[in-house]
Amino acid sequence: LGADIVIRGANLAPLYQLLAIEPAEPAPEISFVCAPEGNAEVGVLKLSDGCPFHCTYCAAPMMWSGFTPRGLDECVENFERLVAAGANDIAFYDDALLYRADETLLPFLDAVSAGAGGRRPVRFHTPNALNARFMTPKLAGRMVKSGFASFFLGFESGAQVWQAATGGKVTACEFEAAVNYLREAGASAIFAYILAGHPDSEAQEAENSIRLAQSLGVRVMLSEFSPVPGTADARKCAPWADLDEPLSHNKTAFALRRLGAGQLNRLKEMAHRGSSQPSNGRRVTSGQWKQYELS
Repeated sequence: LGADIVIRGANLAPLYQLLAIEPAEPAPEISFVCAPEGNAEVGVLKLSDGCPFHCTYCAAPMMWSGFTPRGLDECVENFERLVAAGANDIAFYDDALLYRADETLLPFLDAVSAGAGGRRPVRFHTPNALNARFMTPKLAGRMVKSGFASFFLGFESGAQVWQAATGGKVTACEFEAAVNYLREAGASAIFAYILAGHPDSEAQEAENSIRLAQSLGVRVMLSEFSPVPGTADARKCAPWADLDEPLSHNKTAFALRRLGAGQLNRLKEMAHRGSSQPSNGRRVTSGQWKQYELS
């Protein structure tokens, strides 16, 4: 496409050389506000890079070789910069925010809470998805107390066979436990991402996964599958897309090709119907989840 340079991975040295600039030491964290400084409303923050998992549909392992926490002082400094710029809502863009929380998230919350008396309240959000496996009662309570206003869980599918084949990120029982921990801690805005249009859609059982999440009173957000070249799952997409054509990597285009408009719209309607109804707080027992996983 005529780009001047392509950066592979997280090493930005070639970019600095191209621009003939000296980067700050340490290099600043990627954080920004969505408005001019002093009149901002939303900020973005990262406490870590990478993810310990290697899910077959995810690009993170190609970007980072593993999970690396960022420096606490740098993270707090970036947070304070966002707040000073006027941000009232801050979203975490970590790929694994809850992983090794004792080293990353909890020390960060302790640090920013220590200075909370002299500033306005800030709401935290998790649009990049949380891994339900690492949620605990202690962590849920700490997050709610610290001002987390929304919790997005990366469920993807309740089908045990599909989960095992794509990296084993989370089980339905772990998802259920995380939801219950959050509810008991007082969280109300709980969402679940579920994939739509994966090449192994039959094994993924998206409709059943939506019903499982909604049975817990969780709002479902469909994540339309996007083939990422270089991932294991992208190689399965040849029957529906030419991966040499960048437009085929578009998530909307691929999901339509894989499922067809009728099926995709049916899934969207299922998700929307559930999200338009108030949470009833119903609980599903582990036995019921396990029965589904084994079916």
